[in-house]
Amino acid sequence: MSSTKTKDIATHKKDAETGKTLDEIIDLWTKMIEADAVHDDKIVSNVEQMQRKADEAVEILREKLARLHVIAMTAVASAGGVAPSEADLMANLSKERLARADLQAQLDRLKAEHGELETQQASMATELEKAGVNETSAAAELKAENEVARRVFAVPTIRDAV
Repeated sequence: MSSTKTKDIATHKKDAETGKTLDEIIDLWTKMIEADAVHDDKIVSNVEQMQRKADEAVEILREKLARLHVIAMTAVASAGGVAPSEADLMANLSKERLARADLQAQLDRLKAEHGELETQQASMATELEKAGVNETSAAAELKAENEVARRVFAVPTIRDAV
């Protein structure tokens, strides 16, 4: 029997307690669905951010590969008797040093971001502890409740579309 039918029966029989309880259940359920949607949106955002970072890393690797190709071609030319000039070698070395400095700066930035995320995670864990919620059990409860919702109401989620 659906909750709306149950509420209609309770209202008809003037059972205020059952009606109130059903309203609270529906409100809680709505909040859970909204929280699940926010969680899913955050996951999508995080995945998109990781994809952007991966694309940047791939581009850097492609540039490095191209430079390695130039170095290899220079070595081959040197072995064949055509040596690059000292100025060309110094220019290549300077470019490699600049590229290394850029990569080090990027690594430092990513380490700082990682530290910030760890701080946020620790803060959230502390808040959950203060609220008396175990992080693992809260996630398991939410997952179980979502599974029940899908079965009972056949509510599609982002995960269903993937």
